[in-house]
Amino acid sequence: MDQATEIKEPLYGRDRRQAILVLLAFLIYSLLLASRYAYSASILSIEAYYGVSHADAGWALTLFHIAYGVAQFVHTFFCKHYSRRYVLAGILLVTGALQLVQFFCPPFPSLAYLWLVCGLVQSAFWPTFIYMLSQALDERYMKKAVLAFGFSALFGKVLEYGGRALLGNDHFQFLFFGNAVLLAALGFVWLFACNKLTSGNKVPKEESNANATAGKKALPLAMIVFLTICSVLVIPANFIREGVSTWMPSILTEQFGQSDRLSLILTMALSVTALLGTYFAVGCNKFIKDYRALLLLFFGCMALFIGGAILAMRAGNTILLVISSGCAICLGSAINTVLITMLPLAMRERVNSGFLAGLINSAACLGVAASTYGMGWIADKTGGWRQVFLVLFLLTAGSVALSVVNLFFGKTQGKADS
Repeated sequence: MDQATEIKEPLYGRDRRQAILVLLAFLIYSLLLASRYAYSASILSIEAYYGVSHADAGWALTLFHIAYGVAQFVHTFFCKHYSRRYVLAGILLVTGALQLVQFFCPPFPSLAYLWLVCGLVQSAFWPTFIYMLSQALDERYMKKAVLAFGFSALFGKVLEYGGRALLGNDHFQFLFFGNAVLLAALGFVWLFACNKLTSGNKVPKEESNANATAGKKALPLAMIVFLTICSVLVIPANFIREGVSTWMPSILTEQFGQSDRLSLILTMALSVTALLGTYFAVGCNKFIKDYRALLLLFFGCMALFIGGAILAMRAGNTILLVISSGCAICLGSAINTVLITMLPLAMRERVNSGFLAGLINSAACLGVAASTYGMGWIADKTGGWRQVFLVLFLLTAGSVALSVVNLFFGKTQGKADS
C-alpha cells in the first residue's frame, strides 16, 4: 500500500462516518418534529372528534412547549454529561410510545397530560443533540448539518400533512400509529449505531484545549447583551412562524371558505418556505456576517409580509394571503436557523454549544407555546383571524425596534470592549 492510499483511507473513513451521522441526525430531528406536526395537522379533526374549541385544541401543544422549554433550560446545564447514545434513543422510543397512546384516541382531558409528558421527554433532545454534533463534526459537516435540518421541517410536514390529507377526517389517528412505528425503529438504529458514528469523530486535542481555555474567558458586555436580546427576539419569531403554520388550515377554511383537503395541501406547500428560510439564512450570512444586522433585515422584511397578509384578509385574496404568510414563515425559519443552530455552532469555541442552543431554544418554545393557544384564543374572542394578524404585525414592529437597539448597542459597545 503506497503512502497516498495510507493517507486517503483514514480521511475517507472519517468523512463517511460524519456523512452518515448527518443523515441519521436529519432523520431523528425530522421524526421528532413529525410527532408534533401530527397533532397540528389533525387539529381540525381533533376539534370535530371531541367537539372542542380552537383554544381547547391548542392547549395540548401549548403544554407540550411549556414543558419542553422549561425542562430544556435545566438540561442546558447538564447536557454535556449525558450519554448521547441512551438519551437520544430513549427520547425516540418513549415519544413513539406516546404517539401509540394517541392512536387509540384517549379521552380529551388526557391529551393535555400526554403532550405535557412528551414535552418533558423531548426537552433533553436539542442541547444534547447540538452538543454532540459540535463535538463530533468538522466545520464543513456542521454547515451540511444546518442545511440538512432545513429539510427536517419540510420532511416532517409533508409526511404528516400529506398523510392527513390522504387519510381524511375519519382516520386521522393512523398518523400517530405510523409515527410510533418509525420512531421505535429509528430509536433502535441509533442505539446500535451511535458509538460507531461518533467515536471516531473526536475534536482534536489541540482544539479541545483551546476551547477549554477560551471558555474560561468572560464574555464581553456587548456579547452578553447580544445573546440576551437574541433570547428575546426568538420568542416573537416562533410565535409567528409556528402559529401561522398551525392555524393556516383553519384560517383558509373559516375565513376563505376553502375545503378542508385543499387547506391542508396549501398548508403543506407552505412548509417548503421553512426550507427556503434555512437556505436564505445561510446564503445571507455569506454576505452579512454580523448576526445583529441579519436579524434586523429578517424582522424588517417579516413586518412587510405580515402587513401584506392583513391586506389580503381585508381584500379576501387567498393567493396573496398564502404568499404573504409563506414569506413570513420563511423569515421566521431563517431567524430560527440563525439563533438556535448557526449561532451556537459558530460560538462553540467560546461557550458550550449545547448550553447556548438549549437556552435560546427554550425561549423559542415560549413563543411556540403561546402561539398555539394564544392565536386560537384571540380568534375565538374576536370572532375571526384578521385581528390575530394585527397582533402579529405589532409583534414584528416591536422586534424591529429591538433589533435596531441591538445593532446600535453592538456597534458602540463592541468598540468599547475592543
